[in-house]
Amino acid sequence: MDENKSKSTEALASSTVTVRSPAGFEILLTSRDFDDKELTRKQLAHLLNLDKALIASGFTPVVRGFNKQQKPIEYVEGRTCPVDGARLIKARKKDNSEYYKCENNKWINGQQSGCKYLDWLNKPKYDSTAPYEY
Repeated sequence: MDENKSKSTEALASSTVTVRSPAGFEILLTSRDFDDKELTRKQLAHLLNLDKALIASGFTPVVRGFNKQQKPIEYVEGRTCPVDGARLIKARKKDNSEYYKCENNKWINGQQSGCKYLDWLNKPKYDSTAPYEY
């Protein structure tokens, strides 16, 4: 074992798996080791045996962040983007305000790319010819 590893009291590598009991409780199973390669080898062997036992006992794995259901895309009938001629998509912000956007309008890692056309629905319309009142 490396000299630095022997001085450490904390495991250098860990892996956690979440399972749901038959009663609905979530349980975290954590494996720790001082060597990440050894942990991986041990964990795979252990999980293969544990997997069979847990499934036989009615436990199910908890998977987060995978297989998220995507919202169906709602295209606007009879209208196209005035900028590039692509179809328009009806979208909704978190505050439930609706807008139309070009299907080529994409957000990737917080950066907008493609067509920037947006048409806000239900935005207040101001009459610029009406006199301003105090």
